[in-house]
Amino acid sequence: MHESEVLIVDIPDQYYDKLVESIVRYSIISLPFTIDRMNQIGKYGIVKGNKKRISNIFKGKLAESLFKFFCEQNNLQVDFNTSATPFYQVDRRDFIYNGTEYDIKNNFIYHSGELYKAYTHLPALIPNRHQADQWSSRLKPHFKGFQVGYIFSFLKGADFINGDRGDPFYQLKLNKEQGDFLHQLYLQYRGKSQKDIPFSEEWFWNTMASKGDLDFFSLRFRPKLIITGVSHADNWHLFRDVGPYSQNNYQNDPIENWYAKVGRNNSVKFLRGEIWATITNKTAPVSILPSIKNVFNNLNGDIKFGRFKASMKSE
Repeated sequence: MHESEVLIVDIPDQYYDKLVESIVRYSIISLPFTIDRMNQIGKYGIVKGNKKRISNIFKGKLAESLFKFFCEQNNLQVDFNTSATPFYQVDRRDFIYNGTEYDIKNNFIYHSGELYKAYTHLPALIPNRHQADQWSSRLKPHFKGFQVGYIFSFLKGADFINGDRGDPFYQLKLNKEQGDFLHQLYLQYRGKSQKDIPFSEEWFWNTMASKGDLDFFSLRFRPKLIITGVSHADNWHLFRDVGPYSQNNYQNDPIENWYAKVGRNNSVKFLRGEIWATITNKTAPVSILPSIKNVFNNLNGDIKFGRFKASMKSE
């Protein structure tokens, strides 16, 4: 295993709240142009399903935005602009750095206390449900001469005490009229990327305002962004399928009883339930991957809004 250090990004409340507001709005306006890959609408109905879809967009964008703020404050020469796309087009990578297009693969985890005790025992997950899923995209950089890399991060989603999850750290608020309007747009555009802007942002938000409040969220607490391992072409071979019907790769090595398959759908329960997976992912324990410090090895000394911390062993 690697003796890894994790990067703890800790953003002041006033900046955190502004970032969250911007991300929630992006997650809402981009929903009509986002495919329902997990069939959330079919599983949960229009209102709840679309809220879950907005939450999934928010989950990834929050990690990206917190890390972007951190990079800007520490004068890291990270390019978030070249790979950026507008709300009506499919995302590319999150940023470019040192000849690599990076995606941040972020997951919510559940634990008591402010920080988890063993971040490097968590799984690095890259969806691999079919031949065209995110795992295969590692071989397809968007820009000539670049390679693709993944960075694995975690945010506390809620407390986890005696096997039970508490309330999520954020609450998404969307009334029925707003939800119906969003769903009509989704039916119109079917989650497909658009070449040209289909409507103005001003029109969209004026319409949403006519149907209800634009105060879409509240925060119960502000989880710190924990950035752990990284992967590039030289360690793709470490990733193996872990999912409901895959072989039991990594189940007991290098971490004993790392996960179990439970329930009628064989959902993958990692550790004691800190993180779950319902689909097949190319997976590796963070502990066998290089640390984020290997990428940003010039980040030393007086770090603003963050710190490195040695990995901790689980109890």
